[in-house]
Formats: sequence, C-alpha cells, structure tokens
Amino acid sequence: MSARNSRRIARLAAMAMAASAALAQIPAGNMQRPQAPDGPPATVSGAVNNSVTSAPIARAHVVLRIYASGGGMQSYGAVTDGDGKFTIAQLPSGNYTITLEKAGFVMPDRIGSASTNLRVRPGDKQEDLKLKLTPAGSISGRVLGPDGEPVEGCSVMAQMTGMNGSGGPSLSTDEKGHYRIGALRPGKYTVQASSNDVPFPAEIRTDGTRDVHLARTYFPSAVDLKEAQRIDVAPGAEVTGIDIHLIGMPVVSVSGKVTGIPAGAQASVQVMRPQQGGSMNQTRVKSDGTFQIWRLDPGRLNLVAVVQQSGMARPQSAPFGIDVGSSDIEHVELRIIEPFDITGQIAYDDADARYKPNPKLPAPRGVPARRITLTVDSDSNAGYGISDRGQHEISEDDTFTVEKMTPGRYHVAVSWGAYVKSVRIGSKETEGDLLDLGDGPAGPITVTLSSVTAQISGTVTDANGPAPRVRVALLPVKGAPGVYITGLADANGNYKIANVTPGKYKIVAADDDTIFAMPRISEDEKSEVLEIHAGENLAKNLTKQ
Repeated sequence: MSARNSRRIARLAAMAMAASAALAQIPAGNMQRPQAPDGPPATVSGAVNNSVTSAPIARAHVVLRIYASGGGMQSYGAVTDGDGKFTIAQLPSGNYTITLEKAGFVMPDRIGSASTNLRVRPGDKQEDLKLKLTPAGSISGRVLGPDGEPVEGCSVMAQMTGMNGSGGPSLSTDEKGHYRIGALRPGKYTVQASSNDVPFPAEIRTDGTRDVHLARTYFPSAVDLKEAQRIDVAPGAEVTGIDIHLIGMPVVSVSGKVTGIPAGAQASVQVMRPQQGGSMNQTRVKSDGTFQIWRLDPGRLNLVAVVQQSGMARPQSAPFGIDVGSSDIEHVELRIIEPFDITGQIAYDDADARYKPNPKLPAPRGVPARRITLTVDSDSNAGYGISDRGQHEISEDDTFTVEKMTPGRYHVAVSWGAYVKSVRIGSKETEGDLLDLGDGPAGPITVTLSSVTAQISGTVTDANGPAPRVRVALLPVKGAPGVYITGLADANGNYKIANVTPGKYKIVAADDDTIFAMPRISEDEKSEVLEIHAGENLAKNLTKQ
C-alpha cells in the first residue's frame, strides 16, 4: 500500500473515531433514531476557516451525520467555495455530528464540544455556523541500526502523548532509512521504530559477530517509553531531523508450559503490552503443553494462553506478567480456565447511593435503567479477544449475574450517580472499583456503592496573573480508560469541580482546545498527583500549562 493511501485511510479512520466519540457525548435520551420528519426540512450554512490564520479554506469537505430511521447512519455534505462558505439544505431535524476533511488540515481536538455536535430543529435556517480546521504538522527523520547503517522497511509510528500505546499514524522507512509522517494534529508526540524482526532463535555464527534483536526503540534511542523524548508539533510545523538509533538487544526467549488445555484442542500463547491491548506476538503451544517465544522487546509484557476455537468466550489463562531484559525467562506456568459466570450483590454505604429514577432522562431503548458495567483493566489486558463485558441488569433485590467471564481484572461501575467504594470477593475486600478474577470462578461478590464525593477549587494563574476561561481537568491515575472530569475557570480565574469520586488524580489547567484531549496525557508526564478523599473540600491553586 502506498504512503499516500495509508495516510488517507488513517484520516478516514480518525474521522470515524471522532464521529463515534462525539455521538457518545450526546445524552442518552437524544440518541434515538429519528422517525418520519416532524416538520419542514432545515438548512445549515456557514464557513470553514484556518484556526491559526483565520483565512477561509476552499474545497473543504463538510459532513453532517445522523442516525437514519431503520438503522445505520445518514450523511449530508457540501464542499466549501472560494470564500470558505458552504450550505447544506433539506436536512431532517435531529442531532448531528460534524466532521471536516481537507488535505493538509486536521479537525481541532475537541471531541464532544459544540464544534462537533449540532442540533437541528424543524425548519431551522442556521446561517452562521463557524467551523475551523487546523494546519497539520509532520515529523521526519531516519532510522539507523546500532552500527549506524540505515534500516530499510522499519515501521515508524508517531504517537500523541498519553495515547498509552494504542497506536497512531505509521509508515515504513525507505532504502536510506528515511521516513516522513504527516497529517499530524498539534501536540506532543513520541516516535517509535520497530524493525519487524522475525521471531526465530539466534543465528549460529562463526565469524566473530553475534546476532542481536533490534528492539522497538523510541526517539532518540530508548527502549522505555518513560525515557522517550517528546516532540512538540505546532500547527503546520515540519519537524525534521528526528533520527532514531535502534538498540540491539541479546536474543532472549520466554518458555514454559500451559496446563488445562481441553483434550484434542490447540492453544497459543499471546504476548501483549499492558495498556495497549491486542496481540503483539504469538506462538503455538506444542502437544505436550510447552511453548517458547523468541525476540521479545524489553519491558513489561503480559502472556495469555488461549484455546483456539470459534466464538468470543474462549477458554484462556489469566494474564501473566513478565519483565523482559537480557536473560531468558523459563518455567512460566499458564493455566487454562473455562469461561465462567459470576453473581453479585449491590450494597450501599449510604441511602443516597441507591438508584433514583429520573423522569427527565429516560433510559436508552432496550437497556435496563439499573445496570452494572465491567470494563477491562488496561494494565492487565484481561479477556484477550473479548472487549469490555458490557452492561448487565441489576434486579430489584440488588443482585446481578454476568455470564461467560474470562480470568483477569475489571473495573466496575453502575449506571447512576453513585460510585463503587469497594469490592469484596468472599472474605477479601479491596477499596476502589477493581474486581480481580485472575483465579477464575469467584465466591460471592459484593459491590458497595457510595454517594459521598469531594470538591476541589482554586485559582488558575499564568504569567499575567489570574487566567480566565481556562479549563481544568482531573485525570484518574488508575481507572477505566477515558474517564476524566473538567471544570472551567471564571472571569477571575477561579474554578470549582464538584462531585469528584475519591481517588488519585492528575490535575492540569490548559487551553480549552487542548483539554478535550486530556485522556492523551500519559501517566509518565510530570503532572502533580492529588489524593482526594470522600467529603473533602480541597483548595488547589494552579498554573496554566
């Protein structure tokens, strides 16, 4: 596939992700699919401008998307004229998401803001919709081996800070080791190179040289993300000279045995990096249950043994953590556990933690109002091949059942304002929302809820004094992915965030356009960590980043 096609596919994928994320911000009661038009069609018109220079952008593609009656999505589009203006007519009423596409530009990263959601009423004539695109940046350089020679065909990926290894635009180096990654939105990035070594044992050599594994390396020459240098990409910036020097590591192996494989079945061992998800590498388990994996990158990895059979709920082991370095790892034991059901009881730390129906906010169709949600813990990659365990009804007697669980760790939440204070399995109770099912079928589970939250307030300043209209974000140090809380400073720079669930958070004050990308702030960033307790009214002054 050409680099041009790869970049186009990446842009389209990003647009789809933006649309999905924006739709997720629409209140549940507004997510119903529109029926027959309830009035005259509407018209939306406006302009698309450069967010940096304010200049109009011609030939930008404007798309409005809405759930169509009968299922799926319906799109309505237009292309801007020479003055950056557009008109989209004959629109049925409803809630739309807005996406924009123009070569050399990206949408501002404000998922869920007014710039990506649009409500259209019957007969509307919205004539002054102001949309912006930001000039895209690029990063370029070379990839060199330990001997200083260029490496051809090496995969290079630019990853926005805080994406936790979940991927980013990537391409392969040419015969001179050159690469250039474009279509980057403004922000801080790490750049990594992977040589795509075939997972074979070390070569036997008699010429005095030794075989090495070219490990995944971060710019400029680090195997650990925490040691990677961040690259600041400004709007439209061409950042050059980002040369990556691959690190050669000894060729090591990880070996062990898988037990509990059903008779006649085949199994494989999957290798995953915590917080990434998906399989990095895999090897088939031999008939006697043994396995051996070669040329793994250094660092913390998880191994999961999975039985090869159809269906999503497959027998597998709990994730087993290893630290790969310069020596072989032997005698790893993985035990296959069949999918299992769990039952639990909801308990309440206070009366206000109980569910109270809200007639102004009806539940989505087909989803119970009182429900519990289990989310895969990103550190353990629980449930390989299975996504989060979804939403499950809590009955009137406060009990729940979840079928076909796989061993691992999960975060627990409920569908109303209460939070999970603790989880007890049998006689063992732990604070917080983590449910540890690494040993398989569990005894009686009790999930205790609380409504006693906290509050944090203070003043945001910058070099000029109090900073008005600055967004403040709290990001959980540990917790379900994508969960964060924001507040907005007033005209005097004062902010207040109420109803904060107790726990450890990183706190950041930044521009409004940046704050909607807050989940991308990584845990190794040098942001202050706060421990917030139930019922606390914490005062904290901040400096704008």
